[in-house]
Amino acid sequence: MNTYKVKQEDLIGQLKGFPIEVAQAMVDEQVKQGDKADVSVFQNDKEANHNDGGFYWHKSKEGEEFWCDIIVYECFNTFFSKYPKQEQPAQQLELKYCNLYHNNATMKFKTGEHAYSDSDTAYENRKEDVVDGYRYFTTIECSIKE
Repeated sequence: MNTYKVKQEDLIGQLKGFPIEVAQAMVDEQVKQGDKADVSVFQNDKEANHNDGGFYWHKSKEGEEFWCDIIVYECFNTFFSKYPKQEQPAQQLELKYCNLYHNNATMKFKTGEHAYSDSDTAYENRKEDVVDGYRYFTTIECSIKE
């Protein structure tokens, strides 16, 4: 199956204002009916049928009324009633480095290491936790590995 993951920047033209999940379902149905995944078809004509590179609403398992409500009338609740949004798990990121700012000095440490401070100087407007006599500060700058 020729798949494509719809991105936020794809929601332009006639897809402007569409939830990403709806646009993704449209592209998925496009592929199910034998066309290649091509979100630009719907950007140019949100109602494009199979002959125009889109899909036939009546041939989908959801049916013509379902897609008409969503695509023509933009009743997106119809879509989410059938396909509720799923909670996204929190992403775990692999970090290159983190900077902990303390008294205008930067301490670098690697992922998995702890940054310790035995100073009694408190940060203003910064949350700190004291565990086992060490202060842990939440003001941290990180860089994500790509």
